[in-house]
Amino acid sequence: MASNKNAIHLINKDVPKKHKILVLDVRRFIADSLTVILEQYGFDVYTSYSGKRALELAEIIEPDLLLSAVMVPDKNGTEVAMAVRTRFPKCKVLLFSGDAAPINVLAQARASAQNWDILAEPIHPNSNVTENIAA
Repeated sequence: MASNKNAIHLINKDVPKKHKILVLDVRRFIADSLTVILEQYGFDVYTSYSGKRALELAEIIEPDLLLSAVMVPDKNGTEVAMAVRTRFPKCKVLLFSGDAAPINVLAQARASAQNWDILAEPIHPNSNVTENIAA
């Protein structure tokens, strides 16, 4: 007779994996809105309002995608992205900003061999966020 442990493993093996997204923005209404929209698409979404907390969450959830604002006071989005990608190389990174200043930050990231996409704010629900996860 098979143990319950093996039965659970077989059941879980056939269940499609839900992609885990880590959303980072200090503006709670933006982070929370993105979370709700992405959850409606069926993703597991984890929300952080600080760079430090985002790094702690990443260690726990091992995200498939980091969706982060570039300008975050305690750690900017590219610092968080570099740390997450170092720890989880398969994690995709999508940064967003409503400011022109992040162009310099992105140039620095690209100079260090990081090639991330950036979305201009406001992010439209039909943007390529979900396409980036599935690719």
